[in-house]
Amino acid sequence: IDTIRLNEERTGSTIISQSESLDQKIESLTVEQANLMEKIESLASGQLSINEKLDNSIYDHKATNERLSSLTKANVDYQVWIGEITTSGQSYSHPMNIGNSKNVQVYLSGMTEDGDLSVLNPNNSQIASSGRSTPVPDSVNFTTVLAGNYIFKVYGQATKYKLEVYVRN
Repeated sequence: IDTIRLNEERTGSTIISQSESLDQKIESLTVEQANLMEKIESLASGQLSINEKLDNSIYDHKATNERLSSLTKANVDYQVWIGEITTSGQSYSHPMNIGNSKNVQVYLSGMTEDGDLSVLNPNNSQIASSGRSTPVPDSVNFTTVLAGNYIFKVYGQATKYKLEVYVRN
């Protein structure tokens, strides 16, 4: 009987010990599950942000295509460049072949720092410029006298920019 009681005590102790160990494992798994749920929620939120950016990009792309279509119907040539001045003092040249006696409108926008614009004719002479000292959009308008390759030069402080050129035929 003593042997049976001793075995029962050992078995009971083992069961209690195993039960405590299982309780600790369950608690650890519950904490791990909560951490995983936070990560899943964070990833889902990030995916929603990515999806929103893609939707906005698709919308912008559609809007741009619609704008190009309407400009083409209105007999307007359109060119856009997206760029970035990475170091103050750098300049980027964007060429465009334009005919004689064309009305040209140029817009420089999307800047977080000051960027400026100058336009060179086919003889490499500056015919227009804008030089605001703030990051507000710049624009110039001119009528071509010569047919040929015009250079639209963007320069200034380190900033991203969008350069748009409209040529009315």
